[in-house]
Amino acid sequence: MRFAKMSVFSLFLLLVFLNTPLEAKTVYVTDTFKITMRNGPSTQNKILKMIPSGTRLEIIDQASGWVKVATSDGKTGWVIEQYTMEQPPKGIVIQDLKQDIQELQTDNRKFQTKISELKEENNRYKKLATESGSNVSALNKKVAQLQQELEQARKNDKRKWFLYGVGVVGGSALFGFIFGRIRRKQPSKLHF
Repeated sequence: MRFAKMSVFSLFLLLVFLNTPLEAKTVYVTDTFKITMRNGPSTQNKILKMIPSGTRLEIIDQASGWVKVATSDGKTGWVIEQYTMEQPPKGIVIQDLKQDIQELQTDNRKFQTKISELKEENNRYKKLATESGSNVSALNKKVAQLQQELEQARKNDKRKWFLYGVGVVGGSALFGFIFGRIRRKQPSKLHF
């Protein structure tokens, strides 16, 4: 009985092991390689140069699956057409995008610094505006007080001039009254 149990258990383990997939390793085809530039449109022609992926080429001529190209340094030759494409390779595009991202991040840091500086400056101006507002309020109160004092001084000045006028008129009347009495008491030397 024990042997039967062990046999069944071993068989079970063997089946589980055989049904378990082996761990697969993932790989990718490289997009960085070199192509041959030849002196004619055939693999039998001499290799002039190895051209790395991403090199910019100008097409001069075409012939049955081959293109005659010129490099930026002026060399000409033939390459297999299927190894060329009109868009830049993804690796170069990614490299350019990474460079653009770095430049944008640098610009962003500069703008964040400028924003912080502007916020600080704005806070300083707000503080100055608040202080100026307080000063303006105090000055407005002082102006109102000075206007009241000026109005009071004008009223006092009018009263003073009124009293001067009353004094002059009263003094003149008194003077006239006194001189009139004195003249009446003096006999007149001239008689008509």
